[in-house]
Amino acid sequence: MEPVVSATIQAAVLSAISNILAQFITCYRGGHGYSLDTGTLAIFVTFALISCPPNYLWQSWMETTFPGYIAPGESGTAVSIAQHPQVKAAVDAAGPTLQRIEDTASPVLQKASAATTALADSDAVKIARRRASEGVDKVKAKAKELEARAGINQSPVAASPARSQTFSTAEGKLVEKKVDGAFAQPTATSEPKALSIKNTAIKFALDQTLGAVFNNALFIVGIALLKGQSVDTAFAALQNDLFPLLFAGQKLWPLVSIISFTLVPFEYRTAFGGIIGIAWGVYLNLITNGK
Repeated sequence: MEPVVSATIQAAVLSAISNILAQFITCYRGGHGYSLDTGTLAIFVTFALISCPPNYLWQSWMETTFPGYIAPGESGTAVSIAQHPQVKAAVDAAGPTLQRIEDTASPVLQKASAATTALADSDAVKIARRRASEGVDKVKAKAKELEARAGINQSPVAASPARSQTFSTAEGKLVEKKVDGAFAQPTATSEPKALSIKNTAIKFALDQTLGAVFNNALFIVGIALLKGQSVDTAFAALQNDLFPLLFAGQKLWPLVSIISFTLVPFEYRTAFGGIIGIAWGVYLNLITNGK
């Protein structure tokens, strides 16, 4: 439960920041002094505390059911898609066209290569390269002189701490020895993973349909109830505001979702979305207050 608690606290803090910024903007537009409405602030922080756990569990379920990174050969990755018979047939059909393009471009590339070689052999370029090399040598010599004066030893061997390294003997036994860090062999890594295009597309579709409807409906109804409005009033607001809010969100959240699902590790997605969502939170605060 610790990740859920951490994500919920982050969401509450970011919601408070959004509400404070929205109140400041409202006061600035009104032309009067800044004053903090602690009641409104408490409502939005409370809503964040309530809504974050189900959102976290939703994201966790999607990532568990449709992992973003899988073994390269599994179905849905770019490698497996390239091996699909229809894709291979399309590539084979495009082969003659690509060959003609290559044949047409080859003479041009050869001329460009010859021109580049001639330019590199010119006296002006050789002089410039020699002067640049001399300048680098002077900088290196000056750096060594400054290191000597300061008593700094930047030898990679001296700066590398000892590390434990496992070796295999002739009998097949594993022996652990202390070696200098500069000579330690890289540690074996797990099998590389590839982005699952299919799973990412499924998560994106779910997030932008079911997830978006649930989150926006929860926001409209939840804020209305926390403000003390009746259930009928809350559902009337849901009917009036849900689709405008969904359409407004399409300007921001699809791009955020793609970046989140492809580049951001799962444990950092709540924080990433929360940081991006500060601006969105300001917008929600403003429209909630009729601004």
